[in-house]
Order: sequence, then structure tokens, then C-alpha cells
Amino acid sequence: MINKEDMKPGLLVWWSGGRYINRWSCPAIVTAVEDKWFKVRTLDNFKETGQLKMNEVPDSDKSIRSEMRLCTLDEVHNYFKKHKRNFEDAVTEKTRALKDAQKRLVEYEEKIGPFLKTL
Repeated sequence: MINKEDMKPGLLVWWSGGRYINRWSCPAIVTAVEDKWFKVRTLDNFKETGQLKMNEVPDSDKSIRSEMRLCTLDEVHNYFKKHKRNFEDAVTEKTRALKDAQKRLVEYEEKIGPFLKTL
């Protein structure tokens, strides 16, 4: 956990949390700090949060579990490398699936061609 005194704009943090079945764990940058709240920009989708309460999660909402800790530039770099690799793998997989679908379409058209000529 990060102390309130340490919280300042530009601070790199690792934010892990979850709500119901949704989970997240990613680096973030603190973008604003006030007495009772702060904001961060997550480095997975680069969106800024709304105001987050400084005193952890309110006791009234037991559905949220969240933790922030200081993180290093190396952790952020490794996160970006892993995230980029995941995107590259997804593109490769989808490209392969597209080529397979195109091949099946050509084969299908070759098989139905004779039937279409008779109609």
C-alpha cells in the first residue's frame, strides 16, 4: 500500500484489483492528488480514472478489492513488452484464421460451382 504522503502526480504505481468477476493488474501514473482523492491514468488503455478515495475502498462497497504499490520503470517496460507481444500474437492468430477461411471459401466455391451451373 502507498502512504498518502507519498502520493503525488507523476508517481508510478502498480494497480491490482477486482470487482465481482472483473480483475485487473497494470501499471498506472498518478495524475492528480487532492486531500481526499486522487486520479490515475492506467497504462493498459491510457484512460484516466474518476476520483479515487484516498482512504482505500469505502467499507460500504465490499464488492471492490484494490491494491496499489510503487512500481519501477523496469516493471512498466516489461508490462509493455508483454502487452505488445499479446497484440502481435492476436494479430498472427487472426491472420491465420482469415487465410484458413479464405481457403475454405475457395474450396467451397469450387464444390458448389457445378451445382450452380445446373440451376
